[in-house]
Amino acid sequence: GSGGTYIYGYVDAKYKPNMTRGECLQFATNALALAMGRDNVSGGVAHLVVVTEKGVEHVVIPGDKLPKFNDE
Repeated sequence: GSGGTYIYGYVDAKYKPNMTRGECLQFATNALALAMGRDNVSGGVAHLVVVTEKGVEHVVIPGDKLPKFNDE
């Protein structure tokens, strides 16, 4: 999305292969929260989709439950 350019450094520093499901969710949640915090046109809700061999899970994180960074 439009906030993606704000998180290149975070992604480069924090991504690692073979993360657990929980680590992936935290990584994606943090990345979205950081991007949304810098991009004034991003919405206030994070939608994550987990795709596994068992199916698809939609995870919704309301804005008041997203992590806060810096002076947000």
